[in-house]
Amino acid sequence: MSSDTTGEGEARRQGYAAGYEAGAQSWRVEVEQRDAEIARLQARLEVDPRHSVDGIEARNETIRQQDRELARLRGELQDSRRVVEAMYQRAASAAEQRNGEIARLRAELAECRAEMAETGLEDRGA
Repeated sequence: MSSDTTGEGEARRQGYAAGYEAGAQSWRVEVEQRDAEIARLQARLEVDPRHSVDGIEARNETIRQQDRELARLRGELQDSRRVVEAMYQRAASAAEQRNGEIARLRAELAECRAEMAETGLEDRGA
């Protein structure tokens, strides 16, 4: 019985050792698979171990900078449009004033000519 027990104990120890080795191998495979998955995801995120910013963060910051630049340019465009509109209004106002002055002078000239015609004076400018 003693030899059977010793043989069974040895078989059990070998079974445990084989089970342990199989379990360890299974864990190694799983760790390697997870490491490969992590590497794949880091590559997808463009993670560079030399700095803390990944590709998505860099893209988001680029978008934020572009948004700020767009806002600045829109503001500049709006300011420029206001200046152009003010210039058009001043030009229109000046033209209106000139046209008013021309109309006033024509009316005054017409009155003078009418007075001259009534008095019999000659119009040398006509």
